[in-house]
Amino acid sequence: MTHFRAYLAGLWAALVLAAFPVAAQTQIETQDTEPTLAPLPTPSLNFYGVPGLIDMPGGGTLPDGQFTLTYSFFGGTSRYSATFQALPWLSGTFRYNSIRNWNLGGFRTYYDRGFDVRFRLKQESRFWPEITLGLQDFIGTGIYASEYIVATKQFNTPALSPGRLPGRLSLTAGVGWGRLGSYNSFGSPFGANRPGFDPSSVGGEVAYEQWFRGPASLFGGFEYRPDDRWALKAEYSTDAYRTETQRTNVFERKSSVNFGLEYQATRTTRLGLYYLYGSELGFSAQFQLNPRFPPVRLAAPAPGPIQPRPARAQNPEAYSEEWVASASVPLGLRAQVTEALRSEGLTLEHLTLRANSAELRFRNTRYRSESIAIGRAARVLAAILPASVETLRLVPVQGGLARVATTMRRSDLEALEFQPNATEALLAVTGIGEAGPVPA
Repeated sequence: MTHFRAYLAGLWAALVLAAFPVAAQTQIETQDTEPTLAPLPTPSLNFYGVPGLIDMPGGGTLPDGQFTLTYSFFGGTSRYSATFQALPWLSGTFRYNSIRNWNLGGFRTYYDRGFDVRFRLKQESRFWPEITLGLQDFIGTGIYASEYIVATKQFNTPALSPGRLPGRLSLTAGVGWGRLGSYNSFGSPFGANRPGFDPSSVGGEVAYEQWFRGPASLFGGFEYRPDDRWALKAEYSTDAYRTETQRTNVFERKSSVNFGLEYQATRTTRLGLYYLYGSELGFSAQFQLNPRFPPVRLAAPAPGPIQPRPARAQNPEAYSEEWVASASVPLGLRAQVTEALRSEGLTLEHLTLRANSAELRFRNTRYRSESIAIGRAARVLAAILPASVETLRLVPVQGGLARVATTMRRSDLEALEFQPNATEALLAVTGIGEAGPVPA
């Protein structure tokens, strides 16, 4: 037991010391008071649908409430996984597997389902890695049954070029039992009585008496993200795949080192291509969703107030139209409108300014309701444009095509803002029609 602890501690120390030049630029942000940790990127998922490397697990934890779907394939094996981060320190996974060329127990293709649970033991800090304990396939037939303790530490790395954000290096080391202890084991620190997988098993029972029993092996690897899109992975796998390679002919295992390249296609979708066990190409698709950050906002925060113009009789100079002839004023107004729209989740496509009217064409990148987007755009124009501009024409653009145009008077916005029937009253005095071509 003492030998095992020293071995694990030595492996982790070697990984940290190897990355020491990088660790000098870790995720610590220095402020005037005391250093604080910068937010870490969401962990990528492994072939089992849990935070990890490629076929091995990692110590990372998903954000609270995160729901993920993963499909992975290599060597005739398909895995469909759904993971939910139920608590900040607890997650569960349901998985459905299919293995071709099985030819055991009367099955040509073997189908199986299993359940995982992961517990975070230690949250990552300046000097500590994230440490996680996992029970893999602990209720199913046990074909993938394994237990593990794994740690992952993340480090900032220098930017690839001036002006670029720094990269991110993640180092992982762990010890596994069961499937993860089936190759290059260093012994059985907690006992050796662990039966092998029975192809005739129907599962459904918790074999807790086997947990952390039998041979154990040390695994590890790294993930390098040069930017927020791409990631390179490499790992040392301790899964011997004995049933797939010795009792059946699913694939041939020639190496314990796996490599992968992943691409973050969208905020919620990650794709990966891999070379596994010296003989197989693999693919994975990861989808991560969180109710705290929906792809499309279901509700919008309260809008800013309408900025009323001064009365014309009291301040006629404010309604001067001389600004139209200026070369710099319209350019400055466009810059202000562009920035204000961006803060509202809108993108300026085209702005036409005249002494008494303005037409704004914009893209809505935030709101599910187009009427909310039009209202936000109208308030932006009312807050920025000179007082002489009375008519506002708002045209949403989607896929490069202009949609229906909404025309309203600025004075109606000012007069009806606090009226109890403002929505109905404003609709009654608002014009809706074809957008037409962009004004010359």
